[in-house]
Amino acid sequence: MFRRSFLTFALLANLGMAVVADEAHDLSVHHAYAISSGAMAMSGAAFMVIHNSGMESRTLVEARADVAARIELHTNIEDENGVMRMRQIEGGIAVASGGMADLARGGDHVMFMGITDAYSEGTTFPLTLVFDDGTELVVDVEVMAASAGNGHGAMADHMSHDHDDAHDMSKHDH
Repeated sequence: MFRRSFLTFALLANLGMAVVADEAHDLSVHHAYAISSGAMAMSGAAFMVIHNSGMESRTLVEARADVAARIELHTNIEDENGVMRMRQIEGGIAVASGGMADLARGGDHVMFMGITDAYSEGTTFPLTLVFDDGTELVVDVEVMAASAGNGHGAMADHMSHDHDDAHDMSKHDH
């Protein structure tokens, strides 16, 4: 079933627009970017701001892309020893009615594990965001250099955080 709004989003995504919006569900995505993965990288992440101008809260429950074998929604949590550890977010990332979710370096983000197609600075790749109501938004993710800052989110290096063994791709079934 094609809705007018889905066709609008597909057109915007194909034109490389920085903002993708779902008029029927009042969702929009701004500043989607990832850090250049490098040829040997096994993991990476995407960051963005999701706005919800609607009357109902929405939850980002899944993300899909062809750049990795496994994609999860993650956050960083400080453990009892003061070490930041990455954890999968159970239940998704809430986007409150009239609010936003800031997926930023050092916080909530889309995690790529088992990178299958190294992405390099200056390129883009499509990322599909799936929400609890079935809405799917296709976002063009801009790939930036690791040292680049765009004023969005914490500037902590994503790869400096401790990944749990549970997220070691060698221990997962594919």
